[in-house]
Amino acid sequence: MAKAAAPAASSGDAPNWSLVLLRLYVGWVFLSAGYAKIVGDVGARMVTDQSARISESPNWYRWFGQDVVLQHPELFAALIQWGELVGGVLLFLGALTRPVGFAFAFMLLNFYFSGPASQEGYVLLLLVCALALAISRAGNRAGLDGWIGPSLPRWLTW
Repeated sequence: MAKAAAPAASSGDAPNWSLVLLRLYVGWVFLSAGYAKIVGDVGARMVTDQSARISESPNWYRWFGQDVVLQHPELFAALIQWGELVGGVLLFLGALTRPVGFAFAFMLLNFYFSGPASQEGYVLLLLVCALALAISRAGNRAGLDGWIGPSLPRWLTW
């Protein structure tokens, strides 16, 4: 007896459609936020304005915020702006969702400790969404990861 091949839609590698919608939404949120920051020319001010919040953060994070981030505000402002824009586009297209999801989770962890206290809940929600997208490989269904993933190096798609 020959076994029938399972349809692609039920493969264990493809997440369900709700994660695809979540990926599209989170991608759009970051894409539009990055674009607004670039067009608004917020620059290093976006980073230096958070110095008081960084000084109130836990000790294990404070050293990174004060000794690394605040010492190079132009670099981190550019990383935030362009990271949000490019990462948002990649998530929206479903390309490299795993590394982008983990990168966004790291960035959002920083935002949680250094951003406005009024935004902590929203940042935490986006952090959980970014981790869910990374862990689930949300680009394998209705995204570019399903097509380009096999041809990429293993360290990008692990």
